[in-house]
Amino acid sequence: MRIIIKNIHLIFAEGPAEALQAALEQEGFTVTRDMNILLFSAAIKTVHADIALIQGDMPGISSTEVLEAVRKIRLTKPEMRLVFIHPTKDPQLLTGLIALGVYDHHIAGEFSLEDLLNWIKTSMTYRDAYVLIESTLTVNEPFLQERSLEKREEVIDEQENVHEKSLEEKEVIVQQKSVKQETKKKKAKTKKVAKTQAKTFLLKDLFQSIAMRLKRNRLKNGFEDEEETYEDLDTFFNTVSKPPEEVPEARLEKRAIKERMGYVVAVYSGTKGSTGKTTLSIALAGYLARKEKNVALVDADESSYGASILLFGDPTITPRKNRILNGATLYPKQAIEGSLRNSSTITIIDFGAVLTPEDIRILEKANLVLVVTLPETATVSIIRRHILKNNIPNARLVINRHVPGEGLPPWDVAKSMNLPLLETIPFDLQSLETGALQKINVIDVRGNKFIEPISRIGDRILIEIPNRRGVII
Repeated sequence: MRIIIKNIHLIFAEGPAEALQAALEQEGFTVTRDMNILLFSAAIKTVHADIALIQGDMPGISSTEVLEAVRKIRLTKPEMRLVFIHPTKDPQLLTGLIALGVYDHHIAGEFSLEDLLNWIKTSMTYRDAYVLIESTLTVNEPFLQERSLEKREEVIDEQENVHEKSLEEKEVIVQQKSVKQETKKKKAKTKKVAKTQAKTFLLKDLFQSIAMRLKRNRLKNGFEDEEETYEDLDTFFNTVSKPPEEVPEARLEKRAIKERMGYVVAVYSGTKGSTGKTTLSIALAGYLARKEKNVALVDADESSYGASILLFGDPTITPRKNRILNGATLYPKQAIEGSLRNSSTITIIDFGAVLTPEDIRILEKANLVLVVTLPETATVSIIRRHILKNNIPNARLVINRHVPGEGLPPWDVAKSMNLPLLETIPFDLQSLETGALQKINVIDVRGNKFIEPISRIGDRILIEIPNRRGVII
């Protein structure tokens, strides 16, 4: 059977998910993933996949939560096929999922890549799911999939041949014997493979195989990765900072405009709004303007013009200064291709939630990309998916509105998004309100909690400027 499925979304724990993604991508699939079904459900509107492969047993998530998440997924994306892989059989959970129209269920504590590809190619029906619930098969029985297949074939054959003539019944019996003989041959072959430890490999072997392959590649290149620890954010930042890829001179000669912008800091949150990007951008511009001349803030959010509205009350169409920025200048987005060239030492670009291909190109070229997120499940999932899709370099994570002990832990967010954690910014509503009333920068409000993390980010930018070339946009 020809595989027509191209896009697969994995909902598995971190370790298995990485191995499965690598194996499926080698088979030609486009793979995205979430750590658990709650993250998947929260951002289901942004998922574009033909099929979702879901780990049935997720630590810390109850059957009730799974059913509620699946209900939301089915209502939002009824066309998406959901395939559950359960380590053990939970009749109550299976019954609930089947009631929601999810019929693809496989009970397997261990499975091979070949098994997985077969599950992807062949969808199960209500009858298959019903047989699975009624059966007494357990995960410890050998050749589970072959026995399940035999049972389904026997049930179907019995129902279809009730009214057939005796001659046709004899032909069916002969056919069934042939099928059974073929199945026995498959079993014998499977046993032989198991004894010789060849061809078919279990998922746990897949993890080891990929890990060894990566290790061999690292050794071949003359180095081996070691787990690094960082005493503080200073050491951390200096370690992970990497210069952007230089543009070949041949490409530069073809460009009509060769002017360089200064050190470019892009501030964005994927396609998620209301994360505090604009507040952070204005605060960072105000801090850097105290230390450096020619600091520019670009309002690139053409859907809401957040920075322009906050600073001037209307959209900015020409460069303007405001005392809130402590001497920095606010520019419209059009200035990126015009007046900003060779006129600023540091350029901070505040992007909106609606990103154009041109915006993505600028993000890819920026010296530093501050990915601003909130410690919330839905927000993290939406931003993470956009980052994985676009592969933006020089990205560092900034967690805004952080309250210790509430929401997702910062390091868990960083691990989920696979980004270095640069800073956490405390939630300080009082300072935000005071700054708005007094029309001053939030970092200038007495006793505010923003100044320390903003100054650490700003100081690291100032340290890096002499070592970085300007960006050609």
